[in-house]
Amino acid sequence: KKYDEYYYRVIHRIAVNEDYYLINRFIYKIDDSHVGTIDHIIFGEKYIYLINAQYYDGDITGQQFDKSLILVPHKKEKKRYISNPFITTKLLLERLAMNTDIDADLMIGIVLVNKDVAINIINDSKQYYAIQINKLASLIKAIESRDIPNINEQQLDRAVKVFDKLNRRRS
Repeated sequence: KKYDEYYYRVIHRIAVNEDYYLINRFIYKIDDSHVGTIDHIIFGEKYIYLINAQYYDGDITGQQFDKSLILVPHKKEKKRYISNPFITTKLLLERLAMNTDIDADLMIGIVLVNKDVAINIINDSKQYYAIQINKLASLIKAIESRDIPNINEQQLDRAVKVFDKLNRRRS
């Protein structure tokens, strides 16, 4: 819980400083028997960032879309396989794009981890990232500086309202 609050404060500060819209704890109905959760959604000027926060007591390694990643604990425990958060983020991003008519290329999936985690994940994507919490603001700033036009105000307003309407958190 301590890390959830810390992540929230950092993300909230980014949203306020950059004047971005923010939705926390987005719960989305995938189908009749499954729901997905996105911890934070930031609506930037050029992209929509879907952020799932994780706490790991060790370093993570593997390939971006392998079924599992390897967790190498900081303590002298054995390394073990963990479920790959990229897969969940990718599934939710694709479903949201399909059900909102928002271009998937305008959405960025981010797996956010604590700052003492070494991330050794082979990743050649410009759409999915794993990053430590202390580097999130720099990542968003770098992505927002890409040479593409901003989302226009009406489209951004519509996107925020569509996501808000789909949010099952209130139900």
